[in-house]
Amino acid sequence: MSGERDPELKKRWDAILAKRGLAVVGADLASGDIVGAERDAEYRLHEPGLTTNPTRGYVEGWITRQQMAEERRQSDRHQRSYWPVVASVMISIIAIGMAIVLLMM
Repeated sequence: MSGERDPELKKRWDAILAKRGLAVVGADLASGDIVGAERDAEYRLHEPGLTTNPTRGYVEGWITRQQMAEERRQSDRHQRSYWPVVASVMISIIAIGMAIVLLMM
């Protein structure tokens, strides 16, 4: 579709797809009732004022981008929580060691 080169239209499609949610959009593609199996098949958004709809290929790309973004967020959360836990364990080990030394005196 020619609209896939228009950045403003892509933003609008992305907003509409995000509003529907990853699960719903993925289910629409999987069912085959909403859109054909070909990559250039039109995925009808049925939005007022929207004259150009994205292709199945564009929507599949959107799903991939959403999944990759979620994986990055999870990785970031893991990294943010990993080092505080390591620091807490190290502080606990030092505190226990100091307590043992004080008890032995």
